[in-house]
Amino acid sequence: MKTKTLQKLPIVDVSCLYEPGNVEEKVRLAFLMRKLCIDTGFFYVVNTKVPNELILKAFEQSKLFFSQAFEEKMKISMKKYSKCFRGYSPIFG
Repeated sequence: MKTKTLQKLPIVDVSCLYEPGNVEEKVRLAFLMRKLCIDTGFFYVVNTKVPNELILKAFEQSKLFFSQAFEEKMKISMKKYSKCFRGYSPIFG
């Protein structure tokens, strides 16, 4: 199996999503994001219109969730909701 080491995470500019028209650019963006999800699993998104306050609240909530006991997180296990790929999945789970 071949592995690839990234020196830095890819940065994806999504500003075209807020512009009318230019469907080709939006389609290219969708394919790029799909490829990055498959190949690396991670990327930075820039130029969104998501308010910074909302982003900070999301990080706060994720810290609260992951600081819970394992048993609490397993109450929403992906095995229970795997149809939609929603829920908690432990490492090597």
